[in-house]
Amino acid sequence: MTARSVSPPRLAPARHPPPQKKLLRLALVGSSGGSTLRGDARSEYDAVTAQLSALAPAQLSAMIYVEAASPLDHAARSDEAVLYELDAAGRLAQSMPGSLGVINSRARVSDAALAERILLGEIDCLMLVSADVLAPAGAAARSLAAAVAAAVPAVGTGGTGLGHAARAGAAVLQLSGSVSTSPHTRAIAMAAALARRFERAYTPPLPPADAGARAVLPALDALLPAVVSLGLVQFLLKSLLPFVRTAAAGWLFQLMHLLSCLLVPTAASAIASSRAAQCGEGGMLAGVLAGGMTACAAASLLSAADARPALAAALAAGQASGLVYRRALHASHTLGIPATASTLLTQGGAACCGTACGLVALPVSALLATLCSRLIDSLVGWRRSWVLGAALGVGTKHLSMQGYYHSILLPLILLEMGGGSFALFGALDCVCLCVVCAGVCTAIGLIAPPAEAKANMRAARINLLCGDYVEACYPYLKRSSIAHISALAGAASAGSIIVDVGARSSAYLPLPIAIVVAAQSMVPLAAACCIAFGIPFGGTLWAARLGELNLPDFDPYGYKERMRLAQEE
Repeated sequence: MTARSVSPPRLAPARHPPPQKKLLRLALVGSSGGSTLRGDARSEYDAVTAQLSALAPAQLSAMIYVEAASPLDHAARSDEAVLYELDAAGRLAQSMPGSLGVINSRARVSDAALAERILLGEIDCLMLVSADVLAPAGAAARSLAAAVAAAVPAVGTGGTGLGHAARAGAAVLQLSGSVSTSPHTRAIAMAAALARRFERAYTPPLPPADAGARAVLPALDALLPAVVSLGLVQFLLKSLLPFVRTAAAGWLFQLMHLLSCLLVPTAASAIASSRAAQCGEGGMLAGVLAGGMTACAAASLLSAADARPALAAALAAGQASGLVYRRALHASHTLGIPATASTLLTQGGAACCGTACGLVALPVSALLATLCSRLIDSLVGWRRSWVLGAALGVGTKHLSMQGYYHSILLPLILLEMGGGSFALFGALDCVCLCVVCAGVCTAIGLIAPPAEAKANMRAARINLLCGDYVEACYPYLKRSSIAHISALAGAASAGSIIVDVGARSSAYLPLPIAIVVAAQSMVPLAAACCIAFGIPFGGTLWAARLGELNLPDFDPYGYKERMRLAQEE
């Protein structure tokens, strides 16, 4: 038998490391704006460096930026200005402020030094942002001339400056005016142009989109000031109508009511879109358009007299427009669309997509809003509403202590107040949470050591004068069963009065104003406030007398005792 021939082992092909990409060295030259003030040095620097991180390896090697107090096209030489450059560590550094004439002279000196660096091959691309490149007196004229001579490309925004650059023979990779742009969108446009020229993969580094169900509650939190303000304005106008008996006054009230129907969904959509897009005012404006169109569609299709049917649909429209905007912005710059045109197209397109989503969600939104509103209204007319009110008062306090205020109570309050008036659950919030907390904190403030007493009296004032900070009493309620039961009893007693008379108000207002806006229920609401304050106040004092609260000076680790002994030594 012949031995089987053994083939030599097959060698794996040699793996060569991928060639390292060349470091892109860029210089940013520009100003705060010619026709209008469109930016500042810090915003431009932060936006550019953030986008260059996606083109790695790339760095901002030089920066000459004139920031003036007024648009440069209309500024006088004596106007105040500041020159910004990079220090030796590459950080943004500010020169001493001076007149525009002096700052331009300094900028020309720095520009001459930058021109030498360009001629020596130390700069790979020139970034122009509203730069004065007109020779011979322009603050950036020498660096542009050097870029033309050394065949260094340029990118940027600012129609006049880029027009002069193109006329001078510069290889301009991206042309755009500065209308409707921001430092963020300008930086993305320039980085996308650089990626195309130097064949780099590029995805704009953006913060994670804050969208989906987890983003709804923060958006509702941010919407609360608008809803409370509109409710207060409408109450004032309605109160003044009997004293101003003119047709104009009635028309003004009707106009404000119609505006609230549009403004609340629009504000909700703008907030949701801004959080989803994470692209500054561009994403927010897309949400404004989407929310406004959704609200108009709701008013037209549903003949709605308030904002409630469109609220959930507007939130959906805002989230959709924000998500579309952040993706469309990247795609448009990747295609090389100029910055101004890109902003206009992406905002308009995202708004249309968001509106379509809002219209799809509108029937469900209107149905849910109608069911919830009728259910809340039916609570007042129930035969034993005082029993239900006591349960709601206790439930309001308990849910807040368990951390469900923002997920259950606040949406119900906003749903009620979306109709342009104050809310039943707003009154429960004000009395059963704020006033009860004020009663507990006032009692603690009378018996606690000085530092703790001062903090509690301040908490009581915040609850009574600002309608906020209801959590201040929770540590004491968890420490004492008597104080806890008295707080629940105060909430139950006040809740029974509020629901029985159908009082409507809001927290986040000074307590006297919160009582006044209850209108016909003003006196019962004031009585409910007295009860809600008095029962927890007395119960907390009783608990302290029985030793349940245990209010010695706070020193769990013995630090105060150590300091006292050290001072005695």
